[in-house]
Amino acid sequence: MQSTPKRIDALAMLLGTGVLAVLCTLSGCDNPACVFGGDCSSAGGSGDPGSEGQEFPAVFPEDGEWLESASPTVQAVFPAADASPTSPIVITFSESMAPDSLEGAFELLQDDGAGGGLPLPLAGSALLGDGRVVVLVPPPLLAGTTYTLRVAETGSPHDLTGHGLLAASDRVLGTFGVALNLPTDPQIVATWPPEDTVDQSATTEVVVVFDRVMDPTTVTGSSFQVTVDGADPVEDPDPEVLVLTEFGGTPVVEPRIYTWRSVDSAGSRVGLGAPGATVRVELSPLGGSSITAATGQALPNTAFDFDLVDFPSPLSASILSVPFDAIGIDNLLGTTPLEVGVLLDVEAAAGDELGIFLFGADPDDESSLIIALERTAPLAEGSTSRILDAEELGLLVTSDPLEAVLGDGDLAFAFQVRRGNAAGPVTLLDVVAEAGGVQDAVLDTVPPSLLGLGSDGSQLSEVRFGLRELAVVGLASEELRSVEVSVTTDAGAFSNGVLPAVAGSDSDGRFVARGVSIGQLTAAEQPALLEVRIYDRALNSADEAVLELVQLGASGPGAALPGGEVFVTVFDTYTHAPLVGAQVFTHEEIGGKIDPAALDMELTDADGRAVLDAATAGETLVTVDAAGYDLFTFQGVPTDRLDVPMTPSGLALTPVTAGVLSSSAELVNFASRFADSRSRLVEVPLPGTGGGVVMEGDACVFDPFLGQTVCTTNPYTVAPLTLGALTFFSVDFAGTIIDWTPDGFLRAFLFSFPRPELAPGSGGTEGVTLNEPTILDALPDERSPIGLSLLPILDPTASGLASPIPSVRVEALVAGVTAPVVVGLGQAFDSPVPVGSSFLRAAYPGVVDGIADDAEDELGALVTGGVVDGDLFLHAELDGGTARTGVRPRFSGLPAVPTATLTPVAVPVVTSPVANTGGHAFDIEFNDVLPDAQGQPGLYRATVRDALGRRWVLWRFDPADAAGGEVALHVPDLSLLGDPTPLAEGFVSLSVSLFAWPGLDAGEFLWSDAERLHELFAHGPEQVLLLP
Repeated sequence: MQSTPKRIDALAMLLGTGVLAVLCTLSGCDNPACVFGGDCSSAGGSGDPGSEGQEFPAVFPEDGEWLESASPTVQAVFPAADASPTSPIVITFSESMAPDSLEGAFELLQDDGAGGGLPLPLAGSALLGDGRVVVLVPPPLLAGTTYTLRVAETGSPHDLTGHGLLAASDRVLGTFGVALNLPTDPQIVATWPPEDTVDQSATTEVVVVFDRVMDPTTVTGSSFQVTVDGADPVEDPDPEVLVLTEFGGTPVVEPRIYTWRSVDSAGSRVGLGAPGATVRVELSPLGGSSITAATGQALPNTAFDFDLVDFPSPLSASILSVPFDAIGIDNLLGTTPLEVGVLLDVEAAAGDELGIFLFGADPDDESSLIIALERTAPLAEGSTSRILDAEELGLLVTSDPLEAVLGDGDLAFAFQVRRGNAAGPVTLLDVVAEAGGVQDAVLDTVPPSLLGLGSDGSQLSEVRFGLRELAVVGLASEELRSVEVSVTTDAGAFSNGVLPAVAGSDSDGRFVARGVSIGQLTAAEQPALLEVRIYDRALNSADEAVLELVQLGASGPGAALPGGEVFVTVFDTYTHAPLVGAQVFTHEEIGGKIDPAALDMELTDADGRAVLDAATAGETLVTVDAAGYDLFTFQGVPTDRLDVPMTPSGLALTPVTAGVLSSSAELVNFASRFADSRSRLVEVPLPGTGGGVVMEGDACVFDPFLGQTVCTTNPYTVAPLTLGALTFFSVDFAGTIIDWTPDGFLRAFLFSFPRPELAPGSGGTEGVTLNEPTILDALPDERSPIGLSLLPILDPTASGLASPIPSVRVEALVAGVTAPVVVGLGQAFDSPVPVGSSFLRAAYPGVVDGIADDAEDELGALVTGGVVDGDLFLHAELDGGTARTGVRPRFSGLPAVPTATLTPVAVPVVTSPVANTGGHAFDIEFNDVLPDAQGQPGLYRATVRDALGRRWVLWRFDPADAAGGEVALHVPDLSLLGDPTPLAEGFVSLSVSLFAWPGLDAGEFLWSDAERLHELFAHGPEQVLLLP
């Protein structure tokens, strides 16, 4: 059924019906604005700022407030007569008022005996009773003196819909006199709700105003009793003394005013009773304790009653259509019909009506003025719900061109039930009821624009990436809700689904799409077809973008070597841009010896590609030398396809500072830890050798000026041009393993993603402040901290490290992020057997839980949202100071037993050369630390770094045990066809690392696999040599 739309125009309505004239001429009128002065008019009106009939900007309402179609009126002013010199002044209104409009809106005049008045300062004010009660605090009043309360000449009191208060032309609201003799006993000046009133809110705030200062310690649940139809309320907290704000902003306790509301332990309102129930408030009750004044006089037994509304009230309101929290173009046009549902607490009667108020931006005002609109819809007799569509809500002006009645932005819906001339309080539409507070919907009639892919939006025709999972990164005109990605190759098609939630997006339009698992593409499958469609919060979409997709960083698949040629593609590690003019060499190793003369040398073309002769019988070495980049060598290239990622030499790391603000004061009792996946040490910024991934934060402190707890960490450095994620933990270390529990250890968690790609050096400095980490001890079970299902023992026996320091953490793979992300922390405890070993305990928040223990167990929100791979890694490490080793098994690979021993391998130590390389071409020899029994293929990486910061990074596969206990890497001679001094002569440093994982296939892997997928690692000590 079609609803009746109308713009709120209270003055026009009153003038048109003659009601205004009646209000101002009837001698029996009970409106103080008309009783005490001349013609009724809207006080302080300044014309029409944004919509017809609306004099002032509207204000978004809150649950339980009161809205009317008419302009607000004053219902009563207290005291009325014989006031106490210490009495506050109370004004009650016909509906809820806009809080800011009451600042300085009223003035009190003291009769000067000559027909004039002296204005008195008001020390403070408070808006209570769901916005319908204003309490003013005047200075002490003079006995026998008359006072006049009026709207200040500059005052503009108005309601939430932007309509000014109806007041007399002389602005007078009330007049009262002060008694010559003060009553001995305390008196009640006013109550809210007023005595013997009906149709009051079931969640009303009860207000009691006394004529003098009372003793707050005597105002308790025993002396201030509330009953509903003779029974105690379900939730019955103690009354509270008012803390008001003086003019000037200073909070002050006001012991003349007390409030009470039925709320649960979380502070949420709880209804007092069924419709029509009678509520009694009894003060100084018989059989209870007494409320006494500060001077000792007791308040006599006093009670007042009021009745709750006896017709339905909206229990809740929500958007039932898609999306659940926004209204977009398709909703307005009916392509995806809008449905807004309102649930009532009891059945509606014949003639009941649903009042609907819409609050949003004025579409004709560039300053985003807030306006209010009103709609009505009938309720069917016996119904307990109502579903409204876009037409009934009157949201659309025209469909072509598309024009809505409100401007884009936050959109609030307030619903009330009306019966005859009575209307109840409003219930707001809440798009995320479980979030706490009210979350408004969003109106969006403008589709997003895809500015481009890549973090800077520069990729317009081609996307180049280096992971097994494609997580499209891009830049849009606004924050996004969903990005659909599909990839088509000659072998098949892949997609991330229909309207998948983005893995990450921010207000700057930066986004990371949910990943598409495509594995490793062959050369023949490239370039693949990439199709991307973006959607904003309201599911408005941009035109589909069609690009080419190229996967980089692969070794294989291809034809096995030796023999034939090797096809090499050289690119920048960070930008993925092809490197033009790089020198590419091939050498051959036979019988452990390398031929000094290069087999071939070619320069890369415009696509970064070169084709070279491969070894005919032995192993092929491929080396790349490009100006401004570190050198690269892969010894034992297995197939004819090789991509080479090149790292810029001496690329400055970027300084970052991080901090967290929390409203929880208890964080000051715990230790803070930060982990940034982009972090690198200045000395060793190669991936996998950074160390110190988990950073110790400064002690958290409570800042009284901010009113928040502040947790910070010292400045640290990150790899530039690298997408990342930042995590924060608050932990409480246990004294013994017996005292350790997951929820006792992990107290708070915060996950910030995506963290942007920063420019190198100080020019890219980032200072990030994150708000409100999740306090884990207050969460439901599915989000609570989870501990490991087994008790690992970390055995250092095989490591060869003397008294290493054990540590443990939980890591995850995050969409689009190359480096692992720390998502959980742990603690090591001494174990008696084996000697020097440690028990490991670790906890991670439920949001990253990837294990469904049973059919009812929910996976973590970051897992189901496609942000985090649910198969987490347990990172257990031994740190010997100059060397590190550890294990990093996936959770899916952990044994299903109560306890298990984790045994890291030894660290690789260079045995040759010892002090002098003997020249620019030399062999690096070190101990083979990866036994075949481990069942994990591995890659060794040697890094030689000169005094200027340029590195030579050399890779090879772990040989079989049968090859002997030593491993050799050859640093080839480039002097014949290339640079005779690729590294600066002088002292150089040399170290060797190992990465191993079960799925490593020599014929088909990505270089990014080493950092992301390794399950065993070892980083040997750095040694200093002379390069003559």
